[in-house]
Amino acid sequence: MTDLWYTSSGLTVQGTGHLAGVAQFFIRLSGCDHKGCTIRALCDEARSFSSHAGSRTTVKEVVDRAMNELGYGGWLHITGGEPTQNPAFYPLIRAASEAGLKVHIQTSGIAGIEAPYDWLTVSPKVPLSALRQTYGQEMVVVYQGQTDEELLEMSRATGFWYYYLSPLWLPGADEMENARATADAVVRLNRRSNDDGLQRHHNGRQWLAALQAHKFWGVK
Repeated sequence: MTDLWYTSSGLTVQGTGHLAGVAQFFIRLSGCDHKGCTIRALCDEARSFSSHAGSRTTVKEVVDRAMNELGYGGWLHITGGEPTQNPAFYPLIRAASEAGLKVHIQTSGIAGIEAPYDWLTVSPKVPLSALRQTYGQEMVVVYQGQTDEELLEMSRATGFWYYYLSPLWLPGADEMENARATADAVVRLNRRSNDDGLQRHHNGRQWLAALQAHKFWGVK
């Protein structure tokens, strides 16, 4: 029986990306020792930095709770912290898959993932040169005023199905201003992509705005 540390868990609704609106059982694994994160000082999950933050449970208990909430074919969302740094990461994926749950992983991409999953979200917190997970279902980039060229290079150099730009949403920030700046950037990126012929390169995929709908719904 594999123990794990986590800072929050429970049934909720996915608010960002292609699976927005889908009920998922979330588990936020403890631990993130990556000091080079570009937004570490602004991280809204700083409580998850320590590998022993929060509460202790077992892989079996997490899978059982997810099965009780959602049943066979339901979604288990594994996030962090940086979930790949938690010793229970791979045992949890294996146990969830064997039980019949679908697995959604959200990671910063600082480590390559060698495990079966049904949906992989990479939200990069490192420069493109340091990104180790360069493919998956979606990339969700937190917009902090990066240049259009920086963002376009992310889509040129990686192989995701969808590319999302998300506002930086923190307490005390001007959320609407951040959201408008993000929307403006999405318009510019797609105009540039069309001009550069990148849509053909990515089979018509475009940059999309990640709405973070859970913030408006008032759920975690």
